[in-house]
Amino acid sequence: MSSSTTTLSAGSIPRRADNVEIAPQISEDWLSLIVGLLIFALALAGIANVDLLGWGVTTSVWTDVGKALAPVSKAYASLGGAGAILATYVALLVILSVTVFALKSDLKRFALAFTAVFWIAYASWIIGSYANFAAVTPAVQVAEAARPAADAVMTQLLAEHKCLSEVLYYEARGEGAGGQKAIAEVVFHRMNHGDYGHSICAVVYEGSGRSGCQFSFTCNGEARRPKQAAAWRESEKLAAQILTGQVALKNATGGALNFHAVSVSPDWADTMSRTTQIGNHIFYRGMPHTRDS
Repeated sequence: MSSSTTTLSAGSIPRRADNVEIAPQISEDWLSLIVGLLIFALALAGIANVDLLGWGVTTSVWTDVGKALAPVSKAYASLGGAGAILATYVALLVILSVTVFALKSDLKRFALAFTAVFWIAYASWIIGSYANFAAVTPAVQVAEAARPAADAVMTQLLAEHKCLSEVLYYEARGEGAGGQKAIAEVVFHRMNHGDYGHSICAVVYEGSGRSGCQFSFTCNGEARRPKQAAAWRESEKLAAQILTGQVALKNATGGALNFHAVSVSPDWADTMSRTTQIGNHIFYRGMPHTRDS
């Protein structure tokens, strides 16, 4: 009987003299499990605030190629993208080479193949990422350019809604929808007139910083008092419906620019044309620029 000796040649799988492959001492499944558990154990160190894997490379869409790659963790930011990808390559090569060696496979051939695949894959990703950016950039730029304008419009709309809600609440809560719509008409008539401000807030708060406030709640301290929740909600709802066109203003006040409560008799009332009374308010057309409400 001839003895079975192991023969090895460069770039070959280990075989016995009788040309039978030598089986590895450990299976691929076990090696996969061991490597997975090792990486899992390293990741668990994060629970103790020890970052052992943050040097790994992460990728992103780029315009500046220097920002295409970066370490996963900011703690390793000093590595930079180049350092992170090099560390990732070396770590993977070492770990996988150990498994290849344990499987008694051709280590040199694996290292060459892995190196080619790794760098080709990342080069393709970087190139493809820029191509993707170039393809979507016009749309993204349009969206980004429109966003500040859209934000400004939304901010203005919310402010206008608040101002209209306030004037409806403080001037006509308890007057019902008809009474509140009449107040809203005066605000819009003034805004369209041009001499009182070109926005709801400008009309409502005209003169609030001095003695000539146009709506008394803006300067008598009433706005600082707690609101009645139910009445405030109704005012907010009606203001929103008016602004969105769900509730139409039908000029029930006859083009009125001024009004006062029936409980007072301001001097300016005799200089203007009375149009109507709605609820507890009397409405007027004319041009005096101050009033008592």
